Amino acid sequence: SSLGMLMTSFSRSYDFFSYYYTLVISPMFVFSGTFFPLEPFPKWAQAMAHLLPLTYSVRVARNLFMGIFTISDALILIAITLLGLVLTVWATRRLVRQIMV
Repeated sequence: SSLGMLMTSFSRSYDFFSYYYTLVISPMFVFSGTFFPLEPFPKWAQAMAHLLPLTYSVRVARNLFMGIFTISDALILIAITLLGLVLTVWATRRLVRQIMV
């Protein structure tokens, strides 16, 4: 949600969101392993997947559903939470600045 709020702060019109959805959200779902595992993907796609925050959320969710929770999963959750907080603060500052102008 913080990433969406940040994109809202950059948008100039409603049409901007079609670019955001097409260029960011859709590929993130496809290449993050949401619908199928990453192993069958080519190496370049697997490398790209590790740059996407959704990949790590999917990994933690799958492990939790299988009853596995490791230190790695806890670190991923902490990192995702920190990323969310940073993006929320950044987006809030941008939106407040736009409202005040």
